[in-house]
Amino acid sequence: MKEIAARIHDRTYEIASLLEPVDETLLARRPGADKWSVNEILGHLCDSALNNLPRFIVTRYAEQPAVFQPCKQDEWVAAQDYRHTPSEEIITLWGSLNRQAARAIASITPEQGDLLCKIGEHEPVTLRWLIEDYEEHLEHHLGQIVRLKERLEGV
Repeated sequence: MKEIAARIHDRTYEIASLLEPVDETLLARRPGADKWSVNEILGHLCDSALNNLPRFIVTRYAEQPAVFQPCKQDEWVAAQDYRHTPSEEIITLWGSLNRQAARAIASITPEQGDLLCKIGEHEPVTLRWLIEDYEEHLEHHLGQIVRLKERLEGV
């Protein structure tokens, strides 16, 4: 868990240094009518951290399996209006949330990694699986952000 936590922690600084110098209008620009902007993708990752951080903590002491509601990602992104939120605020929020998630992940023991959680109607998964999936999800969207930023700057 400590290795995953360290990677997540380090990515917050890498992405912040990549995005902070970029023009605000580029980060808010949607590449298509039904596509999220960089700000909205990063906001979605804030929402992911907001939903998963309690899972990383509560699963350790809840009755097994710990049960959580799924996140309705489109509704969360729209409700928080990331498209019109200053990029600096989103970058700061995302970094803080993920550094906190990294601290929580780093403190999980191998035994706790085997505890179960259930999200919505899905089958229960181990806390370890959830954390590995969280990192994969994070990296998938960070890759989108990097590619979208490069494409927008090339315009």
